[in-house]
Amino acid sequence: YYVRGNHDDKHDGDPPECARNIHGQVINFRGLTIIGFEGAMFHQHQSAIQYTERQMKAIWRKMAWRFLLGRKIDIVLTHAPPFGVHDAEDQCHKGFLTFSRIIHKYKPRYFIHGHTHLSYGLKQNRIDIVNDTTVINGYGFHILEIDQHT
Repeated sequence: YYVRGNHDDKHDGDPPECARNIHGQVINFRGLTIIGFEGAMFHQHQSAIQYTERQMKAIWRKMAWRFLLGRKIDIVLTHAPPFGVHDAEDQCHKGFLTFSRIIHKYKPRYFIHGHTHLSYGLKQNRIDIVNDTTVINGYGFHILEIDQHT
């Protein structure tokens, strides 16, 4: 499973082999509920996959009804970080407030994002705990072992 990054427009018609783009979807994989969001904050780059805060909120609203009766979110997979966690001040690397609200209201077990490369010199951890959610900057790669029964 994957979501496209802000420069992954090449995957529009030709996704990576054996991979499924889960942008805007709620999926179940081996008992884990996973939701996905592609792209970065709108920053006026012609070829970038980008969204305004309003657009990202609308994408979430199309999925949110599935969680109104207490269904849990195990993993949120995004390209951009949540606002205020692992993001930066410039428009391109600013996180989405919609994602922060998901963390605070629904407390997913894991929130995995990329986009803010650890090599940028940003003083941030790869992993932080926010409101009982483990937020992971998956830049490059990160191996996460999940016990489905906890």
